[in-house]
Amino acid sequence: MGPQYAFDITVKNRVYNILLFSDAQRNFTSQAHIHSGHEFHYMKDGEASILIEGNTHPMHSGKCYLVTKGNFHKTTNVSAKLTRTSLLIKPQDELSGDTPDLSDIAPAFTEFPAEGRIKILLDILAEYLCNTPNGSISNDYASALLTLIYIELIEKLSPRGNDIAAHAGVQQLNPKLSDEARKDKIFSYFANNLSTATLDELAEMLFLSKRQVARFLAEKMNGSFSSLLQKHRIEHAKALIVSGAHTLDEIAYLSGYNSYKGFYNAFLRYEGVNPQTFKDSLQI
Repeated sequence: MGPQYAFDITVKNRVYNILLFSDAQRNFTSQAHIHSGHEFHYMKDGEASILIEGNTHPMHSGKCYLVTKGNFHKTTNVSAKLTRTSLLIKPQDELSGDTPDLSDIAPAFTEFPAEGRIKILLDILAEYLCNTPNGSISNDYASALLTLIYIELIEKLSPRGNDIAAHAGVQQLNPKLSDEARKDKIFSYFANNLSTATLDELAEMLFLSKRQVARFLAEKMNGSFSSLLQKHRIEHAKALIVSGAHTLDEIAYLSGYNSYKGFYNAFLRYEGVNPQTFKDSLQI
């Protein structure tokens, strides 16, 4: 990773936290991850690729890229060496206000050329950081540049008519999903987050409010968030018991429970028998 800096900017009385990476990067490879901030990249030189929710997109020099919050993604180097400026942008509060959040106006993935005012600002920022000794960065100056860059991003991605997107050469990945696709994402999320799943994170991943997710789970999947998560945990535990490869204590942990007692009680409520009785029944 290159130089890393943290800044706060204020746009129309709303505070945004920005984590900035800039300068030449020899390693732009990351593990698949998800976060609550918007990830922006300016590829000054070099090539890379980004995998977003199973779709691979090339990242070319001279282009800007935005990944909105709640999307599983990973980056991979193509060039041996590349130069980029990357921002992780997160509102300090989640309250709605007069200032648009990028998730309100941008799809899961957006690509557009680095040209005009935004390119000038990004180049000024990169040059300033490269030529300023560590420890002497002016937060006021950098924050002012980042504020202008953020405003340019909102302007570039604004939905004020398709002409703007067409003129900018924007390529978009539509976040709207069918019910079946949404169910698949929910099943995958539960399966991969048995011990850490939260309604907040699931809502971010689906581009929905928590209330909308709760309604979808009730109407389309006949359950609540907690009941469906519990179902996935128990079904996972049953599969592990059938495999015979783990002790019951190990299975409790692997199925997302903090203690064997919690696992025991949940299994008993869901199956009508305790884990040991279920295991013994398989040997009859």
